[in-house]
Amino acid sequence: MAPSKMAKRRNVNVFSMSFLDAICCGFGAIVLLFMIINANIDRRSDLELAQIAAEVDRMELKVIAGRKDLVQRKESLAKLLQDFATLRGMRQQLVSEIEQTQQEAA
Repeated sequence: MAPSKMAKRRNVNVFSMSFLDAICCGFGAIVLLFMIINANIDRRSDLELAQIAAEVDRMELKVIAGRKDLVQRKESLAKLLQDFATLRGMRQQLVSEIEQTQQEAA
């Protein structure tokens, strides 16, 4: 067979331009998808962080209010103990006056 009658051999190129276009397009879609997912995760984590910070602030206010209440109750207890000591002293004084009056009456 003569070379003119044989079909010309074409070099097979595996990476043609349309194949590279399709690969680049797919890679771009995947990158875009990951960027969207990452943005949503950041937004969601910021929202959760803000909710947790608000909860921490509420708890701190409760702690502060509890401490103020504790201080007031301690002051109230100290005053009651002081009043109790005063009343005990007055009771002792009245008991001694009653005993003295009973001895004088007898």
